[in-house]
Amino acid sequence: MDRSTFRRIVLKAAFRKRQLYENLLEAVPLFHELDPYEKTSVADALVNKVFNDGQKIISQGESGNDMFFIEQGMVRITIKQSQDDREFEISRLQKGAYFGELALITKQPRAANVYALGRTTVA
Repeated sequence: MDRSTFRRIVLKAAFRKRQLYENLLEAVPLFHELDPYEKTSVADALVNKVFNDGQKIISQGESGNDMFFIEQGMVRITIKQSQDDREFEISRLQKGAYFGELALITKQPRAANVYALGRTTVA
């Protein structure tokens, strides 16, 4: 493969990734006030991570330093009652949704557990 072909492929992939992430950011009211350059900067900073079925993405009670955007797949959100260790499902989110922003903004511990349902990619 020559240099120009390689460069074209890499740039095209980076552009598609940026477009995908900018579209995900559009769904988040928190980012509506950002100008286009700032949104592009946030989109460029996102890195995706893949979780397998049942894998925990965040744990209730832990500190929150990240928020997540569902790129592919679905997640299950549960909470533990303080009296026992039973978990109760409170929601499911799918592609295009986001989670984890509350702990990031408020600097409070995570309010829920989040698990991947099937193979799930988040950014």
